[in-house]
Amino acid sequence: MKTRAALFALPALALLGGCSTVEGWFGHERPRPQPVAAPAPPAPPPPPATQLNLAPAGLEGRYAGTLRLARGAERTCRPASIPASATVANGQVALNFGRFGSAEGTIGSDAGANISGAETAGQASFAGNRLRGQVQRGTCPYELRLAKRR
Repeated sequence: MKTRAALFALPALALLGGCSTVEGWFGHERPRPQPVAAPAPPAPPPPPATQLNLAPAGLEGRYAGTLRLARGAERTCRPASIPASATVANGQVALNFGRFGSAEGTIGSDAGANISGAETAGQASFAGNRLRGQVQRGTCPYELRLAKRR
């Protein structure tokens, strides 16, 4: 009877001793499976599409001139003339009207740009070394006339 109890206790002792199987206790340990490598992280998403620079060549540089009140503007529109400047780079035009604000826009393949700012909106186009357009400042219409400075 004691022998029978010892035979039943043998597997329990093997498991308690750290062996995972009875064979392991007798020196015939089964090979352990190789660790599975973690899956590769997903590829990063592609960068967002950027707008192509469609502006014609030769427009980049600095421009200076004025905004002049358009004919037929209301008498309450002031000032009659505002010094203005523009910087053109990478297909973008950035206009500065001093203390009267600023505006910017993207130049298209037709050398034109829709410009907008906090209090300003309009259209401008390039011809040779000139930048011309119409700008609405609040309710007052202005003509934009700038020339390229070398």
